[in-house]
Amino acid sequence: MPNQQFPAHFDPSRCVLFLGAGFSAEAKNKLNIKPPVGRELEKEVKKLANVADDEVSDLLDASGYALAQGFDLYGLLEGMYTIRQLAPEQCAILSHPWRRIYTTNYDNSVSVFRTEQGQSATDNIFDIGDDVPRKVRQGAVIHLHGSIARCQPDNVDNSLVLSRRSYVEQRVKKSGWWDWFDKDVRTSQYVFFLGY
Repeated sequence: MPNQQFPAHFDPSRCVLFLGAGFSAEAKNKLNIKPPVGRELEKEVKKLANVADDEVSDLLDASGYALAQGFDLYGLLEGMYTIRQLAPEQCAILSHPWRRIYTTNYDNSVSVFRTEQGQSATDNIFDIGDDVPRKVRQGAVIHLHGSIARCQPDNVDNSLVLSRRSYVEQRVKKSGWWDWFDKDVRTSQYVFFLGY
């Protein structure tokens, strides 16, 4: 988006922003590199688990294998998805007063932005494992696949939707957050999907 302006003819307070991994592609993580997106994360997990890159398996399988074999998947993810510096384009988008922000990203980009703006990095930010309140306030951020900020070394597969087991479990449990997302999609002026 460097050569374009974000659309201005809408009311962001009536709109939902949905962020995919590509949204964070230009940020810098604590390793001072850009976080991997798409197949790049799969390659990093395979490298960690000593699985050949051309092995016929996807991120879900590679992550499940890495966890089962005791590799430090948490350390890898925490380094790659703990964001330290946002790109100007990210800040421009996050500066709008969105109705709500939903994300499938594991990173903490929105928290970093809020901290830089003098706001709380945790207030009104929810994780897939959090209880759903009766009312979700304007501007809430919901991490539908979990967040590295809430993850710990011993609960990676329960905290993040990353392996085949966690994907299946998420579908079976059907979090109440998906109900909020469905309602927001149906009642918003627009829904912006960025980074997919």
